[in-house]
Amino acid sequence: MKSLVSRILLIVLVLMLSACEDSTQSVNKIVYIELPGSHFRSYAYAVGTVTEEKNGQYKIRIDEIKARPDSDNSLLKEMRLGRFVQLPKDQVLEGKAAETIVRQTTAQVSALEQLVQNVLSLNQLDAGILKTLKAADVSGDNQSEISCSLDLASALETTPLYRDNQLQLDTAAQAIEQNTQILDKYGRLQLARKALRNASNPDACVSMAIRMLRETDFDLRNYVATLRGGDTEQLKKQMVPVSAINQALLDFQTSHFTEIPNGLDKDSYIREKLASLTSDLRRYYAYNYFRDYRHDLDSFKQSKDVIDRFQKDRESSQVLAELLGGEILTERTLNEKYLNYYKLNKQIPVEMSKDLEDDNFFERASEGFTVVNPTNEQRLMGIERYIQTYPEGRHIEEAKALRDELKAKLKEPPQQQLMFPEVQRPEAPEEIPSQLPPVNPE
Repeated sequence: MKSLVSRILLIVLVLMLSACEDSTQSVNKIVYIELPGSHFRSYAYAVGTVTEEKNGQYKIRIDEIKARPDSDNSLLKEMRLGRFVQLPKDQVLEGKAAETIVRQTTAQVSALEQLVQNVLSLNQLDAGILKTLKAADVSGDNQSEISCSLDLASALETTPLYRDNQLQLDTAAQAIEQNTQILDKYGRLQLARKALRNASNPDACVSMAIRMLRETDFDLRNYVATLRGGDTEQLKKQMVPVSAINQALLDFQTSHFTEIPNGLDKDSYIREKLASLTSDLRRYYAYNYFRDYRHDLDSFKQSKDVIDRFQKDRESSQVLAELLGGEILTERTLNEKYLNYYKLNKQIPVEMSKDLEDDNFFERASEGFTVVNPTNEQRLMGIERYIQTYPEGRHIEEAKALRDELKAKLKEPPQQQLMFPEVQRPEAPEEIPSQLPPVNPE
């Protein structure tokens, strides 16, 4: 009987020990923990030693962490060298294939980073980098990011935007249009438009695109600044790629001209931006016209010669204005530069002197001979004085019309407005009867 009980106890003890061995085992093996981020380039991983296994969970001591500054996996916050983490077995890589998988993914991340960094000189990029990316076995957003980047690289290979860090003027506009189409295809156009002001973006495809576009805008402005000294025909040829690139950039920035600011139409918007791009160049040509005019000053005998020269220069400048998106010479230039310079440097003919005095008198009279905020009474007095002084002046009809307009305004009843608006006083609330007991007069 005692021997039977002893056997039963022995069997129970063995079963208990077996159960303990199944639930908790002492282990000592190396495992890899992949830590993918929100974008493919933010991939990270950790290497650790499994010290204990219990109920399908590994207790892991972290021995090494490989991460980039932009790695954003939430587990990274919990990991420190020498500390322990507990993870399910299916969330770690182990065995001979683990190191190979991590090494391949790291190589693909490095290849994608090199593609982004060398986007302005893709012709110098090692062919093995693209081969590594094409072999990447990923899915979801990571696959979309890599595919978008490879499509950009492929398009830029046949239609380069940059080569050896130099803007390719002949093909740049077409390359920008292709980039816009690729970003739109992969649902990244709006993200790229918003990120354009930043130097880079976590998404590799977006980062490639916005870097090229930022550099294109900068290099285009520098190129326009060099378009000086040539003749009109030469400028026409040089402005063809400038106009095309400018329009391609605007197409990207406005999502195919569907979001044009300030209510402008497409043609007006393109012309306005071209004028902004060529503002310094237009000032340069305007200065050249005025410089040549000053050189020929001695040949002018009267104001008609000055005006004729201005009209001739203006006709020539209109060709440039069409090319550069904005005016070169204006009527204001005639008054401020051509006539005034002639007035200062030549003995003014009598007729020209009268015209200048007439213009000056009318301008001051219409402002009531005051500098700041003239009243309608002051302006009317000034205009009537002009009509009396220059009854046959150059601006007599304009002065009479302005006089009638001012008189009509002064006849209108003045709008009565209190200096301090009356404040509506709130009605006094009803008196609340006192709830206190009456005071004993004694």
